[in-house]
Amino acid sequence: MNTFFVCVTVALVAFANGQDIDEELQCPGGYCMYKHLCPNGTYADDAKRTQDSNLIVLRFGLEIDDIDTCEHYLLKCCVGASLPPLTTPDPVLDDDDLLLPPPSSFECGGFNENGLVYEMKHNDSLAQYAEFPWVVYIRQEKDSEDSAMEGKFVCGGTLISTRYVITTAHNTDGTTNLIARFGEWDISTTNEPFKHQEIPVELTIKHPQYVNNPIEHDIALLYLASDVQYDRHIRPICLPQLHEQFVGQRCIANGWGEQKGVYAKVMKKITLPVIDNGSCLGMLRLAGVGPFFKLRKGFICAGGEAGVDTCKGDGGSPLACQKDDGSFVLAGIVSWGIGCGGYNLPDGIPNGAEVDHSAFARYGEYPWVVAIFQEDEIYGGGTLIHPWFVLTAAHIFKTADNCVARFGEWDLEQDNSPLPKQFIEIQNVIVHPEYQVKGLWNDVVLAHLKREVQYDKHIRPICLPSPTDLFDGQLCTAIGWGMNSSGVQVNVLKRVELPVVPRKSCKQLFAATRLGPFFRLHQSVLCAGGQSGGDMCQGDGGSGLFCPTGSESYVLAGIVSWGLSCHQQDVPGAYVNVAKLVPWINATIEEHV
Repeated sequence: MNTFFVCVTVALVAFANGQDIDEELQCPGGYCMYKHLCPNGTYADDAKRTQDSNLIVLRFGLEIDDIDTCEHYLLKCCVGASLPPLTTPDPVLDDDDLLLPPPSSFECGGFNENGLVYEMKHNDSLAQYAEFPWVVYIRQEKDSEDSAMEGKFVCGGTLISTRYVITTAHNTDGTTNLIARFGEWDISTTNEPFKHQEIPVELTIKHPQYVNNPIEHDIALLYLASDVQYDRHIRPICLPQLHEQFVGQRCIANGWGEQKGVYAKVMKKITLPVIDNGSCLGMLRLAGVGPFFKLRKGFICAGGEAGVDTCKGDGGSPLACQKDDGSFVLAGIVSWGIGCGGYNLPDGIPNGAEVDHSAFARYGEYPWVVAIFQEDEIYGGGTLIHPWFVLTAAHIFKTADNCVARFGEWDLEQDNSPLPKQFIEIQNVIVHPEYQVKGLWNDVVLAHLKREVQYDKHIRPICLPSPTDLFDGQLCTAIGWGMNSSGVQVNVLKRVELPVVPRKSCKQLFAATRLGPFFRLHQSVLCAGGQSGGDMCQGDGGSGLFCPTGSESYVLAGIVSWGLSCHQQDVPGAYVNVAKLVPWINATIEEHV
């Protein structure tokens, strides 16, 4: 029986667009077309390869010219073919084509093991065409005033019936004009063998106990404006039985999220082990989410293998597990993670095999750390010292307009976190009266908040030192989201242990650099670091240097100010000496509260 194809051939598309069809579609000895439309089954590259299956082999990673002479990788040069007739609006169907089962007869969970029409080689991380027919691409309809834009990608979803798609609540909450696209595979082209279907979402139904921050009951049903028409490339997945367990199974996640920092064009296929919640909780706490983290009911964990993980943009996509009868059930929905591709750390904690975890702070470990943003751009760090005030560096502020202090931050790539964040606008910044841009003397400001911070176990202030405190030789900790030793801007809060360098030694070290022998070290500067591979860097300005006290607490010894380089041996970094400025800090706070 011939397969029923619901796409218009490229020849017809070219004609409709007014293009020169002969020129666009010609190839040596024939015309470019889908393999299933080639009448004699002879292709220009048959002499170079043998193929037993009825699938076109797509060699991902090779240039187009290596695959075929046709410009698009979904087309093949059909030798001896004549140009299809242009007067027919749709392909003519044979009688056998009409014998396809009606839509209602497609059972849930059925998949196309080798895909349809095409077969990809040399890339196991991508799904075959139509292999997982329940995966849904959800986008937001374009603004009617901007006809040049199709509308942005929102998230993935899973088809569970002719009228319902299941996805995450956090991706769709408050988002209007949603469109569900079925039968999608390669989002960079419309030249796929089967037409996709697009249906508007009429209603978004969130779980009644959904909470965004901290994330809980992160699930939503999308009610479609009309029924989906099932086909070989569009079918629903089965739902699991109540209390069905998947621990120990290797299941499959799909989506169009990031791979190596770039959003995927072709649907991904990621095989992940399901981990029991006890082990998952232990690994997450050990890795960095901290001792306060609790894995809430309604979540399962999957992943934890190096380089294999869902990532940003995969939210709402399915985690499908195969049953003994070969069908798939929807075991989970991609909700949240920390980083991507971590080893022995489910949901994407940084790679334990390749990364020294001492380079990352644990979640909630330093509750006084503040991220300062202007709109969506991070300005630098800061330190919470009072319910109304954050202490930071003067040089990071071009202006205080639209600046926001973020409390409870850890992974900047994640909107959700185990405990609620607080975002508070900065009302104004109070610059030290003796601040000098040249030389960065007294490089400090008090950021006055528009409202009071609500303290919590992951959001608390740090103590200030006394004006006479010295930290020479002490091993202290600096925190920030700036560049690491590899020159990469980090998303997860980094931690660097640094020794405080005595003033005399610091002056000698700086004098041996390009600053020269006449360099004057101002009294407002404290030095720390000078060890290869251990330093703060670009993007860390305003962040704190914390020194431990005998009572197992910390005081704010310094503020990241400037440096000659990053991570260079015998070149310390310059920090604001907070102890010297405590009288001004206390007087200013008292004046404004």
